[in-house]
Amino acid sequence: VATVLSGGRDPSTLSNLGAALEAAGQVQEAGAVLDDALTLQPASAVLHVNRGNILRRVGRVGESVSAYLEALNLEPDGADAATAYNNMASSLQAEGELERAMQAYDAALALQPEHASARANRDKLPISPAYRGAASYESTVLASRAARALLSRPRGSAGAAASLAHGLHRVVRYLRRLETKQLPEATVA
Repeated sequence: VATVLSGGRDPSTLSNLGAALEAAGQVQEAGAVLDDALTLQPASAVLHVNRGNILRRVGRVGESVSAYLEALNLEPDGADAATAYNNMASSLQAEGELERAMQAYDAALALQPEHASARANRDKLPISPAYRGAASYESTVLASRAARALLSRPRGSAGAAASLAHGLHRVVRYLRRLETKQLPEATVA
């Protein structure tokens, strides 16, 4: 199908066809077309990035990391390197490898400081300073609200102490959820 639609075996045309098939939701077909393109041009970093995107989309996350690494081995400072790092970080995050994901997001931003997806994704990691700062601020606000609620009740109210304890327990549970794998989904560029 790809050969007929592309009018030949040009890797660039096959890459464009693969992108169009992916956009149309025909992910398996897009993967096959990209595989064809890679047999013709195995040293193309952009083809490896695109293949990584397809692999991630079909749930083959570990293989997607390998595809992004291959792209980075081919062109460590190339035009698509920041995107490869961002997308690899997204896959690592999905696998629960948060430290490696943070390193990959940082590498993307070192190459391209204005890479919006990498910055937003890094800041959503629960190990990032921005995320921890937001969690700390939120816990402070919740504790402050609980204390105000306690102070607004009559002295000696048995319910006030129980209410404060319950509120603080909720804060601790919330913070624990932030540190577990209940993470926001990363954006693939």
